[in-house]
Amino acid sequence: MFVDADASRVAALESRAEYPVAVTDGSRVVIPIARALPPLAPAVTSVLDTAELVIVSVGPKNLGTVARQLGTALSCTDRGGRPLNVILCENGLDAVERFESSLGETLPAEHRTFPLGVIGSIVLTSSFASDDDPLLVVSEPETGLPIDSASIVGALPRVPALQPIDDFTSAARRKLYTYNGANAVISYLGAAAGYRLLAEAAADPRIAVIARRVYEEINATLLAHFGGTREAQSSFADRSWRKFADPSIADPIARQTRDPLRKLAPGERLVGLADLALAASIRPVGIASGIAAALRYDDPADAEAVRLARSVAEFGVKSTLVNLVGVPGDSPLIPLVADQEEIVASLLASARSPR
Repeated sequence: MFVDADASRVAALESRAEYPVAVTDGSRVVIPIARALPPLAPAVTSVLDTAELVIVSVGPKNLGTVARQLGTALSCTDRGGRPLNVILCENGLDAVERFESSLGETLPAEHRTFPLGVIGSIVLTSSFASDDDPLLVVSEPETGLPIDSASIVGALPRVPALQPIDDFTSAARRKLYTYNGANAVISYLGAAAGYRLLAEAAADPRIAVIARRVYEEINATLLAHFGGTREAQSSFADRSWRKFADPSIADPIARQTRDPLRKLAPGERLVGLADLALAASIRPVGIASGIAAALRYDDPADAEAVRLARSVAEFGVKSTLVNLVGVPGDSPLIPLVADQEEIVASLLASARSPR
């Protein structure tokens, strides 16, 4: 069963009974859809009576709404004590906690009559909509989905792609700071330079030089905090760079740069990564350039970007970092970011309309 708030997508899936996926290696997968329903439809509750697994992939802004909707539906089920696992295919270290909190608003823990596991995952592939077909999803080749083994209740159904792992928190932080951290720097610098696609930004020599420095900072920082071998971390970082630079993956920069305040938040992929670097006595100059570019991100359709741009224009970079982003006023990150303003200004000055 597929549940979506987009009525036109639900109608199209009900009509076609399949979800096509074009893989960037040239292959194509068609996923059969037995039912497509809007949230809170009575049939959703009926399916949840016997469901073994729910997978959620809706984006951070929609996570709370979906959690509350799921809680409402589950509160009407008759599961007879059978466990249910919910896998969150979302980026963000606090996704599970936020989902659980919102779920508890409509299905409090003390009212649950069956074991319920909310499981974090590590999403390494990118998928995005096609311009040619409203249902077509373009995706990288499947590499499996690592999930938190400690959060599983009962037995999971046999899904070959699921990869339960131990020490999930460390693995998730490695992924966030390696993949999402580098991605954010390349994307915000690419937006400043006027690029439309992530691979176009990665191909720009000015951005590629900064990206190489960022990966050096990331690798040294994560090894200092989480241990492991230099070879394994370097291989992980190289894999992410190949993904971002692959011209066959037409990943829009606008998809990566939206919600800049969330991505600048303490503990997140930019400021959080920079703070970890500073704690390990590593100067995050490359990462600071990504923060400087994020502060200059301009998208009138993005409420967070508008708020950020207004703050920078009215109060300046330091005040914005302190009062809007949450960086301590005495943090050495603030002058580092200020030092990168010239690089961002140069990209902005050379930029045309998005290519």
